[in-house]
Amino acid sequence: MGGPGYTYAAQFWTGINLYPTNNQRDQAPLCQIIAGDERPEGLATDSSGTLYVAGTYGKRDGIATFGPNCGALGATFAENIGNPQDLVVDGSTLYLTTINDDPKPASILIFNAEGSQLPVNQLTDPRVAKGIGVATNSHHDLFWSTTNISTAAAQVIEFRGGKMPGILLNEGTTSASFPGGVLTDKSDNLRAAEVHKADRQDRA
Repeated sequence: MGGPGYTYAAQFWTGINLYPTNNQRDQAPLCQIIAGDERPEGLATDSSGTLYVAGTYGKRDGIATFGPNCGALGATFAENIGNPQDLVVDGSTLYLTTINDDPKPASILIFNAEGSQLPVNQLTDPRVAKGIGVATNSHHDLFWSTTNISTAAAQVIEFRGGKMPGILLNEGTTSASFPGGVLTDKSDNLRAAEVHKADRQDRA
């Protein structure tokens, strides 16, 4: 993410760096957003190059935005029900997953990127405990990597058109499988990272 040819990388305690995507020689970052009170978790960009950061900013939880190429802090979006984990931008819609909504299971908060700082809607599913990653495809379907509330196994939930109810796409067989992030490619193939003890697998 970061626009064609560029990728942002977050370092939880130090900030966010922008690199050339084809960085095979370990080049220094092109620019950096220094972490003050920011604790970045998930990153996403829109078609204009605006960076969206899920996490903690200014001692608040939610989403912070920055201009292209490590630009200035812009609009912020607040949440107060859980711990921000990952986000995805779908046009003017922002989806933010919490890792949990202590003491309740995780949920996805929906924001209007051009509107209020507060959520306009929320997605939940009774099978979910922890929320890990979110992704969308060209049909505006939303995919959510989570843990199962009963077995703690990795699973992916789909919300068609970004609306409830959720559809269970797959579930791991044991709690040894822990979910990573999800993404979709240009052909709308879904890829989910699943951790089995010390091993990570990509599933199409």
